[in-house]
Amino acid sequence: MVAALPPEHDEPGFTPIRPVDVQPLGPPRPDSPSPSPSSSSPSPGPHPAAQEAPGVAARTVLIAAIVLVVLGLALMAGLQWLNRPPAPAASGAAATASAPAEADDPADGAPPAVTATPAPWDNPEALQARARAQALADTLAERITALEARAVTQWAAAPFAAAQAQQAAAEAQMRARQFSAAAEQYAAADAAFAALQTRVPEVLREALNAADAALQTGDAEAAGRAVALATAIDGDSAAVQAVAARLTTLPEVMERLRAAEAAEQAGDLPGAEQGFRDAVAVDGEMQRAREGLARVGGVQAKARFQQVMGEALTALDAARFEAAEAALSRAAALRPGDAAVRAAQSRLADARRAQRIDGLMQQASAAVADERWDAAAQHYQAVLAEDAHRAEAQAGLRMAQPRAALAAQMHTLISQPQRLYAPAVQAEAEQLLDSAQALAPAGPRLRGQISALQAQLAAARTPVAVRLTSDGATEVTVYRVGDQGRFTDRQLQLLPGRYIAVGARRGYRDVRVEFGVTPGQPVTVAIRAEDAL
Repeated sequence: MVAALPPEHDEPGFTPIRPVDVQPLGPPRPDSPSPSPSSSSPSPGPHPAAQEAPGVAARTVLIAAIVLVVLGLALMAGLQWLNRPPAPAASGAAATASAPAEADDPADGAPPAVTATPAPWDNPEALQARARAQALADTLAERITALEARAVTQWAAAPFAAAQAQQAAAEAQMRARQFSAAAEQYAAADAAFAALQTRVPEVLREALNAADAALQTGDAEAAGRAVALATAIDGDSAAVQAVAARLTTLPEVMERLRAAEAAEQAGDLPGAEQGFRDAVAVDGEMQRAREGLARVGGVQAKARFQQVMGEALTALDAARFEAAEAALSRAAALRPGDAAVRAAQSRLADARRAQRIDGLMQQASAAVADERWDAAAQHYQAVLAEDAHRAEAQAGLRMAQPRAALAAQMHTLISQPQRLYAPAVQAEAEQLLDSAQALAPAGPRLRGQISALQAQLAAARTPVAVRLTSDGATEVTVYRVGDQGRFTDRQLQLLPGRYIAVGARRGYRDVRVEFGVTPGQPVTVAIRAEDAL
């Protein structure tokens, strides 16, 4: 800031300002002589001066205020004039030229002429420049304090000194009352200091980066210098405190690193991994330790993966599919999405499918041998569901399906012989027998079915002895056979099947008798109308 200069009371041409006694206008004061009562007008009423007293008093106050303002301005002007710097001494030709003038002083001792110095208030622009310069000087003081708190002399000594030189030049111009030039110089210095302030974050960041780089290489000396600078700039910063803490642990970290790298070189991968892990635990930002841990871990993971894949392939070759699947699951966990694992898993799936197909084909062959054609057809269909182009299964299915259908039909007729009593079913049985006899080779089961069906068909076509008894008075009719008339005992030869005999007699209710004829089993049926009306 610019300091005020002390007044110089003994300066030539200085004339002190004295107070002026101003008499106010208006009625005379009480101590002034007043006219005698005899000279006053005898007429009653107020005096004219008394009527004008309020207006005169107002004018008196106004004039007194004006005088006080003028006195104040004069006093300020005198102080400013007293604060002007002394006139510089003349040099060179100017001093030589002034010598005759001194010799020509009047002999009568008259005082020399004094040239008046212009006062600042005579130039409003100068007053504005002085105010601006003073404000800039205050700003500079704040910037300098802030920069010194950021240790500016440690990272920008030369620019800071240059800005201070500009500040000093501005102060000199202020003392010379060159306010406009001083304001410009202050502005230039302010810009220089402001530029330094804007560099503080960048310088701090560079110091932190330099500290980290030195720590990564184990250079404790360089790291210490960088940490010291960062601490001087902003010791309260969390980042600065963190890097300072890393500096204190650097010896321990480097010792663990060297031990881990030595173990790695010796092939002791578990020991190396533990050493790198310990180093990372001390300084998690130590890239060298993290890279070493990843490198050793990768080598060990690769070895484990190769071992597990070997186990999986060995189990796969031996058709131990459960063991192969478990090993491949571990390999996939070690390397998710690995191509070798996917290929082995695909191979395992193919082997399992082939195993299932082989099993189904074996079951189908066993069913064919037992002439269980329906089961054989189901096995062949299951094989084709796994492999639609399996020719062996296709051929087996073409053979098994018609035989399964034929065997099912023959089984139905054999298990329900009464159906053969119908002529249409007998014709169907004959067709089935023709188809069955045409198959070759015919297994024991088929031959048994053919024999059984032929026997049942022959039995269904062989008449059976049926004895009818009556009372000789009842008219007997056998449906599908004919009227039998009246008789007491009659023999018929009927084919196996169901029959109805009806007896009628006048005066009696008709009688209806149903009976069945079974191959090889003679039957007796009594028909008598005995219920009188």
